[in-house]
Amino acid sequence: MTSRVLSAFFFITLVSSITADTTGLKLRITNRALDVLKDLGLEYMQTLVNHRFADFNFQGRIFKATIKGFKFTYLSVNPAQTAVSFQPNSGLQFEIRNMGFSGEFVRSFYMHFLWRDRRLSTKSVTFSGRGVNIKIGVNLKRNPQGRLNVQISTCEVKADHIITRHHSILGRLWDLLKPLYRWLFNRKFCPAVQEYAVPKINAMLESITMTKKLHESYNLDYHLSSDITETPSCLDVPFRGVFFRQGETVDLSSIKSRMDPVFSESYRMAYVGFSEFFFNSIAMSLQKTGPFKLTIPKLSSLKERALAAVGLSTGRIKLKLAQSPTVRISRNGVSATVNARVQSLARPANKNPTVPVACQVDIKVDIKGNRLILRSTKPVKCKLKPKTFKGRFMALFVNIGINRYITGTLKRLIEGLLIPLPKGVRYTEGKIDYHDGFVVIGGSLNFTPAGRRTVLKRIGRV
Repeated sequence: MTSRVLSAFFFITLVSSITADTTGLKLRITNRALDVLKDLGLEYMQTLVNHRFADFNFQGRIFKATIKGFKFTYLSVNPAQTAVSFQPNSGLQFEIRNMGFSGEFVRSFYMHFLWRDRRLSTKSVTFSGRGVNIKIGVNLKRNPQGRLNVQISTCEVKADHIITRHHSILGRLWDLLKPLYRWLFNRKFCPAVQEYAVPKINAMLESITMTKKLHESYNLDYHLSSDITETPSCLDVPFRGVFFRQGETVDLSSIKSRMDPVFSESYRMAYVGFSEFFFNSIAMSLQKTGPFKLTIPKLSSLKERALAAVGLSTGRIKLKLAQSPTVRISRNGVSATVNARVQSLARPANKNPTVPVACQVDIKVDIKGNRLILRSTKPVKCKLKPKTFKGRFMALFVNIGINRYITGTLKRLIEGLLIPLPKGVRYTEGKIDYHDGFVVIGGSLNFTPAGRRTVLKRIGRV
């Protein structure tokens, strides 16, 4: 039961090297979202009723016991007596007070004799518990592979009553041992959580893919870039946040970045921060993807001659980025400096030299649901060399083609970027703020009906 209840609260990882990487994307969950997590966990606990658990064994030197068909027939948890909280520098704490339950299983006893396990008895057993109080502290750590890993830091359990009923001739003798059962429950529950539940949760976390396909053949790396931090009011999860093309090898040290995202408030449920590192990884992937083919619309004969004066013409042109564009974030939005070379495709390459061009791109993004959108794009300003009158005149028309391409490309890429949350978890009331070096989006979390089923089904695999 405990493995399933605890795993409900780790959905934030579905939004991972010991040395810290640069952080391109950071997620903050605040204490305003804890009720959402608690409700999800309580809802999942009810799905455990009449759910048959996997069989398990208790092995001693001589005797062995097997438990089969274990299931809860009743679970009672008062939401007002359930709490989830952040613990500074240690993770999360889960507390359930005055829980009640009942269930059943079939137990078999074996004795190892003459190189064989000989069955002594097999009987059905019903059980119940009342006044059960559980408090568990969970540390959230980053493992060497950059994935989330959980550890139990504290575990306290106390049951006022544990009652069993064995359906056999000697059942009443077994039932007289109920003080022993309560003692065993209080003493062995926490070691059982450590031995059985924690490895299953970590196996579930290990199975989660840490890359997500965003657009065509582009992916986003969600490995953790450094350790998770906790305060009394929030939990911050830093992701590497590298945008890369499928099959591409990325040199992280070559991606420009000024600073990691910084959160200055915690009065909303959740915040997502994007740094220049994230946007510059997009720019580097685009530079490696090129060259690109653009279209300059038909012009008058006079303008055609002006284009020809700098070696270009209407129709198709080729644009090759001379270097990775440099992206900077300020309080005014996101800007990028693009240095490229353009060449007309209407003439033979040996008679058609490339022309240097420098462009300035200024955009602002916004949020709609879980998806970033391109809110506004200022006209792209390009300068061509040589800086002659004809070159400046021709730049007006090259700008038309480049504007169309850059605006379309940015729209496809940016609007394919999703906030790192599980499917069915919606980001609402989103608000975006620009800072020097990063951008922060704050909002609330909400589950769609389909989202609840998806998350509950996923954690049910633990």
